[in-house]
Amino acid sequence: MLKINSLIVAVGFTAMTGQLVIIRLIAQIFNGNELTMCIAIGHWLFWTGVGSYAGSRIANRKLLSDNLLTIILIYVVLLLTSVNLIWILRHLMGISISEMVGLDRIFLRTGLLMMLPSFTNGLFFPALVAWVAKLNVHFPVNNVYISETVGSAVGSIVFIGLIVSGVSSTVFMTGTLSLLLLIAGLVLLNKRRSRIFIILLSLCLFVLSGQVVIPRLLAIRWFPYRVVEYRETPHQVISVLSYEDNISVFSNNEPLLTSGVPEIAEEAVHFAMLNHPAPHRVLIIGPANRAILQQLAKYPGTDSVTIVQNDKILDKIIGKYSLEMPDIGLNVRRIIDDPFRFIRKSKSRTDVVLVNLPLPVNAMWNVYYSRGFFRELKKSLDERAVVALQFPGSETYLNAGQLQFLKLVENTVRSVFRHFVWIPGETLHLLVSDRPLTNNCDDLLLEMQYRGIQNRYINSHYLRDRLSPMKIDFLEKQLHECQYQNQNTILKPAAFYYSTILWDQQTGGVLKRVYPWFAANSPLEIGSVIVVIFIIFTMYLKIKKKQTIMTKFLMGLLGYAIMSFEAVVIISLQSFAGSLYLRVAFLSMAFMLGAAAGAAGQRRYNRITNSQIITAVGIFLGIVIVYGILLGNRLTSILGVAGVHYLVLFICGSVGGFVFPILCENVRKTEGTGAADASGSVYAWDILGSCLGVYLTSGLIIPVYGLMAVIWFTVIIILFLGSIALLNNLK
Repeated sequence: MLKINSLIVAVGFTAMTGQLVIIRLIAQIFNGNELTMCIAIGHWLFWTGVGSYAGSRIANRKLLSDNLLTIILIYVVLLLTSVNLIWILRHLMGISISEMVGLDRIFLRTGLLMMLPSFTNGLFFPALVAWVAKLNVHFPVNNVYISETVGSAVGSIVFIGLIVSGVSSTVFMTGTLSLLLLIAGLVLLNKRRSRIFIILLSLCLFVLSGQVVIPRLLAIRWFPYRVVEYRETPHQVISVLSYEDNISVFSNNEPLLTSGVPEIAEEAVHFAMLNHPAPHRVLIIGPANRAILQQLAKYPGTDSVTIVQNDKILDKIIGKYSLEMPDIGLNVRRIIDDPFRFIRKSKSRTDVVLVNLPLPVNAMWNVYYSRGFFRELKKSLDERAVVALQFPGSETYLNAGQLQFLKLVENTVRSVFRHFVWIPGETLHLLVSDRPLTNNCDDLLLEMQYRGIQNRYINSHYLRDRLSPMKIDFLEKQLHECQYQNQNTILKPAAFYYSTILWDQQTGGVLKRVYPWFAANSPLEIGSVIVVIFIIFTMYLKIKKKQTIMTKFLMGLLGYAIMSFEAVVIISLQSFAGSLYLRVAFLSMAFMLGAAAGAAGQRRYNRITNSQIITAVGIFLGIVIVYGILLGNRLTSILGVAGVHYLVLFICGSVGGFVFPILCENVRKTEGTGAADASGSVYAWDILGSCLGVYLTSGLIIPVYGLMAVIWFTVIIILFLGSIALLNNLK
């Protein structure tokens, strides 16, 4: 059993780390948000489900169990090839480093690239069940399910641990595949010579990939830049690049800073500082280089500067590659923490806040542009404090999507602060405060003269052009005529929604038509239509006595409901307990351990009944309702505890792990097939339902309707699940 379980655990470990690495690489290579990541997850789940279904069709012919080592060899080659090709996918598609890529091209290219390794990954579950059953092991489905989920849980934690220690995800993937090949050879081969060959092959694979292939692919990806330094952190991938004599720092595929460009630093600092009569304490939310600090040092009354962001490695790299300058005499304090959590527990009073974060292109960054964040921020501000935000803009034309996005931000800050002004330009600056503010050129020039501020760019000539009455009137008139009234919140991330539309508009995609159509229709109406379709389909299956299909349909719905709810829990954790990548990995571990515990607990029952499924579904329903109440009432004191989210997903995983072997056994008895065939087909429905949950929830429902819509739609689906369980007579 130790040898058997070691191979199954290794397969689960590799599957989880392969999924994590591919998702991480695709997020690095392409601009985007949760949509990019959900595309990667969805592709992985979809082709895994197809592979599992195909495997279930041939599992009883012994083609899988007798050729398990061959399948593992093919899987290693396909997955390693796909991971390496993702690195240079932009290069292969003829896309430059700074060019934005539409969702259609991302969807098609990554789908084709992931098809073969994901399909092969799906073959493993029926193949392993058939292999274990051939060895006369009791409860083969339960044993494979438990060992594979434990391997997945361990894989997610080991992956994060090695990334934190500085190991490249691609190097880690190569090591994982080499380890899988090594374990498979030792377990499945009996001849000593064959085992030695597998050991040597595993070592050669690891050394060749790490020393030759990966450095070459890294150079191809960033050409014509020269890679100076490459670091992976728990939050992002940082690339330090050299071109001619300039140094640029990139986060994933987005530029963070470039040496020798003081104009950006001057714009980020002086509009806000000149609007405060006597700024002493400055808070920078996000990374800040020495150029920004140098501008702040021009104000002699500035006593302290606090920089808070959550990536320690990024902070060190920015300091390392910023331009050298003399001692500026500022008391600078750098805090490595989640900004929202830091603000909640902060007791100091701040005069000026510079928000230097990425746009709210995803649900995580959306938190820092939400009404809840600004309310918490206001509690830590002096009564005369000024908060500065910046967005991409235009001096001549703003389309409807841009205007609605800017109006959304304006509505959100106006719900918290009494005054605001816009600074027009190619980069728009929004200043908010509880005291009157100005964007009048003469007022700002007078302040600069009074304080003795000397700038290279923000000077008399620059400001008279930038703050001309015509440009200010153009921007303010456009925003005034926009009648959009919504605000951005954590539970309904509207900024994420509009950022996605703007991204899609710039790349010629279709979401700019899909999102507005759904937004114009009530979720209640759309949900009612879906429920009616489900009812009709279920009644058809009942009348035609297609019990097997009904059982598989139940598994698919359960997979959809669990995955949808998991998306809500992950975003809630980021919003209330801190946006920490490590904690998201612990969520995955909690879910997988729960699945293993549920499958292990189910083995205690000698026979299966409807009541077992109904009880499990009832527990799931109770958890979702309680969590929805906590979320709807924004009970930060409870949701701010990370352990609550871990416990919730552990219970959800237990429900899925408990129900899965029951449905597999029901299908086996109904169809009269083997355990491998039945489990493979049920597993396929589970995976495909989860895939649909990823696509729809992360990519559509949350951006358009918000988190609470997902909660209540999940409640409806769970009630529907209970109804199917009552109708479906288990044998």
